[in-house]
Amino acid sequence: MPDAVYTLEPGSDTLPSPVNQSLQEFAARMKANRDLVIRLESFVPSGGSREMNISLSSSAVERVRRRLVELGVPSYRIKQTPLGEEHPDSPQLNNRRVELFLIHLPR
Repeated sequence: MPDAVYTLEPGSDTLPSPVNQSLQEFAARMKANRDLVIRLESFVPSGGSREMNISLSSSAVERVRRRLVELGVPSYRIKQTPLGEEHPDSPQLNNRRVELFLIHLPR
């Protein structure tokens, strides 16, 4: 299960306020704990070409990654995967979203 799911507005480069607030909280957790990394996965609704869906998905995940870096999270602690409309657990996606997973590194 993801630690957060963000629904993003199509055609907008700004993150909604609740998303921005949540990212600030995750950035603070990352700064306080060096044993954490973030994995971001992004999805778009089915329809359109595979290339277009991957491009839209890449744009969404990059927007979230960029904001985390602006908030002080080192980019090497963020892994991103634009999955487009492909996801084994949810073949019929209804929205454009980015899922955030906090991963604890083994010591």
